[in-house]
Amino acid sequence: MSINPTQEVIMEVMNKQAVAAYLGISERTLENLVKSRKLPEPVRLGKQAFWAEEVVHRYRAGLFEKQLQFNPVLGLRMPVGTRLAQKRRSEGVAA
Repeated sequence: MSINPTQEVIMEVMNKQAVAAYLGISERTLENLVKSRKLPEPVRLGKQAFWAEEVVHRYRAGLFEKQLQFNPVLGLRMPVGTRLAQKRRSEGVAA
């Protein structure tokens, strides 16, 4: 992708405080998410840290992925090897 020097690329970004507030977590927890590689390293400009808004939105959406896949007709499926799943199978209840 080439960019004409007269064109301006605008990307929405969020600083550390904004990301933490948006996710409802502390700044320290945000730092821990970066250390555990659940969020990418921020872009640093001077002493400020920034994340692309799109990355933060995708992270938050991913938190709800399992919940969005829930099917009320099937109910929550238990992993096959669990004791509860084995007990339900022995009782004739679908896992």
